[in-house]
Amino acid sequence: MIFKICVCVCVSEKLKKNHIYTAYIINKGNTNLTLTMITENWNPINAKDSMNLTWDKENAILQPNNVMLVVFTYKSLQKLTT
Repeated sequence: MIFKICVCVCVSEKLKKNHIYTAYIINKGNTNLTLTMITENWNPINAKDSMNLTWDKENAILQPNNVMLVVFTYKSLQKLTT
């Protein structure tokens, strides 16, 4: 079973070149969840070549009724052109 959690990172000239975001994920289900991050729907299309977004919980197991703190790290690789 796959559950999708959307995290929107809006890139602008004001965004720091490198930044850390934190979030909490809760499993309200009754089975373990394996956490995996997929990035998609880049706008502008070349944004995927201009930044790197990682997190610290790839393949982590989130047990039922538990909460997990996740840390996203954004790194700008170059200036975006639209």
